[in-house]
Amino acid sequence: VKAFSINGTQFAIATSPSDRGVQLIRIHENGTLSPASSAQFGGGFWLWTPRGVDVFGTDDGARALVGNYYGVQLIDIHENGTMSPGYLAWSGRGNFTQEIGPAYHVRTFTLNGSQYAVSTAREDNAVNLIKIHENGTMTSAGTAVNNEGGYDALDGANDIDVFVRDGATYAVATGYNSHGVQIIRIHENGTMSNASSAKFIHYTAGYRAITFPLFIDAFAIGGETYTVSTIAYGGAVQMIHIDDEGNPSHAGWVRKERDQRPNTYNDLGRTRGIAAFALGSDTYAAVASYDDDAVSLVRIHGNGTLVPGASVSDYTGGFEELTRSASAAVAEVANRTYAAVAAEYDDGVQLIRIDDDGILHAADSASDGAGGYDALDGAKAVDTFAIGNDTYAIVASRFDDGVQLIRIHGNGTLAPWGSAFNGTASATGTFDTLIEPLAVDTFAAGNDTYAMVAAKDGVQAIHIDENGTMSHAGSLSAVSGGSVTSGLEVLSGAAQGIDVFGMGNGTYAIVASGPPQQTATAGLQLVNITFPGNGTLGLAPAGSVSPGVNSTLIGLPRDVDTLVIGNGTYAIATTWYGWGVQLVRIHENGTLAPGASVVNGTVTATGTFDVLTYPRGVDTFAIGNGTYAIVPARHGAQLIRIHENATMSYAGTAVDQSPSSSHPRYPRFDTLSWGEGAAAFASGGSTYAIVASHIDDGVQLIRMTEPA
Repeated sequence: VKAFSINGTQFAIATSPSDRGVQLIRIHENGTLSPASSAQFGGGFWLWTPRGVDVFGTDDGARALVGNYYGVQLIDIHENGTMSPGYLAWSGRGNFTQEIGPAYHVRTFTLNGSQYAVSTAREDNAVNLIKIHENGTMTSAGTAVNNEGGYDALDGANDIDVFVRDGATYAVATGYNSHGVQIIRIHENGTMSNASSAKFIHYTAGYRAITFPLFIDAFAIGGETYTVSTIAYGGAVQMIHIDDEGNPSHAGWVRKERDQRPNTYNDLGRTRGIAAFALGSDTYAAVASYDDDAVSLVRIHGNGTLVPGASVSDYTGGFEELTRSASAAVAEVANRTYAAVAAEYDDGVQLIRIDDDGILHAADSASDGAGGYDALDGAKAVDTFAIGNDTYAIVASRFDDGVQLIRIHGNGTLAPWGSAFNGTASATGTFDTLIEPLAVDTFAAGNDTYAMVAAKDGVQAIHIDENGTMSHAGSLSAVSGGSVTSGLEVLSGAAQGIDVFGMGNGTYAIVASGPPQQTATAGLQLVNITFPGNGTLGLAPAGSVSPGVNSTLIGLPRDVDTLVIGNGTYAIATTWYGWGVQLVRIHENGTLAPGASVVNGTVTATGTFDVLTYPRGVDTFAIGNGTYAIVPARHGAQLIRIHENATMSYAGTAVDQSPSSSHPRYPRFDTLSWGEGAAAFASGGSTYAIVASHIDDGVQLIRMTEPA
């Protein structure tokens, strides 16, 4: 997908290999999307399995260059949002050789006032330089073929990027079967020549993480040029420095820990939860790893890179309750920072002390069936809150059909403070909507404190008094007598996330519901909260949106957070099957309107979203004047910038070190596999996130700094 503008009108164009076509999308100023037009194979469009796409401007609109099975095709994009087929470059047409197609990835650029493009032909082990003429035709400006003309790293050419170094233009491509990276000089007269290459066989030069390379990105830091590239197997990232002559040198690498070897991170398998927070003058994210039963600390630098920091794993250093970490929440207690982590398979909670230097210490733990804790079986979600001078954690436990209240003392110890189960009676009513709770959020209203719990078939409200006693405050059930209540269809199938917020003079909760099966009951449900008194709440359904039913909401929502952008209130939701993130405008009349969205592979001016496969948790936070979201997913955590016009752009990537991860383009974190929950917080002048990793059985701490 590629975003671009025509005379101030914003568009995006996306390729779809399975649909054999492209979709043109209008991006409105209010952050919403609408279809503009589409084109599929036929009628002059040679769009058989289109893959890469790039866009450049023309005098009367824009042109897209699309790589496809036959070669590369130009598509004219008009200001009114229509498309018309343009020139197709295919093997044997004009001066194009057999190496033009199938074309995988393309990049367009200008050179001496002329428009050019480069494309990779993976099956033909080649890179093509293409000149694009003003009349809309194309001619070949040269072809680089593996084992010809000095090119030795283009076998299985896959991805390509273009950069300028010291006034000279270069292309850099990954050679999947060559186990290397090819650097190509593009001369001012529009010809190509071999500059150099970096390959795994150059092991003594430091290239240890370059076998089966897939994707590559070139960037500059302080006037120096670097590339980072990923590999398909083994879990590693190679960083290469490129000098003024186009010569590469090893700059660094990271990989998954094996046999206690150096330069490795051992807890980066399949992240789950994540939370950002500040500590001192530094920024971190804490990430929970499902595979490694661990928690890792990740530092986020101002240039958008993420560097592994502290992490902790289950059964090490006093940590006993981190197996299948699912959620994390942060609290300040007696001038110290703590994280409470819910561990689904350990049926417990781990309390972690976070020092100013980002070091994690085991403080205390709670386990179901021991020490008075009776509602921690399948501990899935946790939130922290304060009542007066006392600090608590509340845990939603899916297999107990209940919640556990825990007191967090100033000395870093935990104590059971009460529990509530589905069917338990209280002075104000019976808890009746606590079957398989999966999410919890707490809030204060006046002198009262409440918890909103999202469960299998609805929402349970809980009042918590100044003594820490819980009572039924209200409920909203989507199922009555075995039938789904009209207007509450979205709540009838496994509510996954919940957030409570204020808007105007009202209080609302928004619930993300994404059942395991892809059904129409998935979506976002807005709930209006009123306060009749006596510690009870009035709960009434407001607006809702569902994917493919009454909105363009992508995928199945798994978590949701709310934020204010300009004068509007928005929800940001992660979408499990959609591999993306969706912004939704929440209007004061209680209606919801889907806005901008990004999916894995979306390209923005600041980078490509590359770790959004199966996203789960989300948390928003501010650094300086910027608003961000951190999203844990299958293989890491994605940092997203949210702009005042309600659009989103790439801000950074943290990648787990799991061997199953195919995105090792960045420094690896050892506890980021299948992240579940995320929590952002500030501490000591810095911003951090702590992420619960479901597979790594732990948490990852990530530090985040304001971009330069």
